[in-house]
Amino acid sequence: MSLAHLQPSLDAPRVIEVTGLSFSYNGETVLKDVEFTVARNDFVAVVGPNGGGKSTLIKLLVGLLAPQKGQVRVLGQSPAKARHRLGYLPQHPSLDRAFPITVGEVVLMGRLGLGGRFWGGRWSRADRRVAREALRTVGLEGLAGRSFAALSGGQRQRVLLARALATQPEILLLDEPFAGVDPAAEEGIYEILDRLRRDLTVLVVSHDLGFVSPLVGHVICVNRTVATHPTAELTPELIRQMYGREVRLVRHDHKGPPGGCACE
Repeated sequence: MSLAHLQPSLDAPRVIEVTGLSFSYNGETVLKDVEFTVARNDFVAVVGPNGGGKSTLIKLLVGLLAPQKGQVRVLGQSPAKARHRLGYLPQHPSLDRAFPITVGEVVLMGRLGLGGRFWGGRWSRADRRVAREALRTVGLEGLAGRSFAALSGGQRQRVLLARALATQPEILLLDEPFAGVDPAAEEGIYEILDRLRRDLTVLVVSHDLGFVSPLVGHVICVNRTVATHPTAELTPELIRQMYGREVRLVRHDHKGPPGGCACE
């Protein structure tokens, strides 16, 4: 798989700006004095050890949590006001796999709150068109009528990615999108993200450092505090500092360029 590296223009506008951000759960500090920016059309990996604050940071960016100190601006607005311009794939989607719902209906959920269907109403023709296009983007346009429960793990992740794309977002935030998928399905998701990064700003939470080399322009290292690095700066020493300990790297040949994953 050939993945050309794309960098945003040096004068690209900042679509995410975080200043002086701190957040605690029950008095325990999870994030402290966090500051970083993300430029339009950048592709960013959010990496770091388990419990380091990665998912908390993403929830703050989409407005599911509010900063206790500092400020988060997304597309020049508060996250809550910008939410309709974001596509979000949570780490643990609150969707019962056994619920009797079709693939198309799952994707159409992304239209709720965007002028889409109200309970008892019908989806508009425009909503259905957007949902079809989202499924086409993830390569599942022929499965709209299939039961969501009948899909493989990789197909379910792609459907949930299509649901995020159905919001027609300017920024895509994906929290561990490769969880529970096999290597072949994972590579398929990589190829989708490679196409999407040409039109969107993308942030992906991943423990897998092999993801960083072929796709990502910048890395946000999260371990209570945050540091941002261009991909080229990643070294074994920097990774040790990022995780606070030695991290064993494992080669993933099926992804093309050499890389590795952080084994917790």
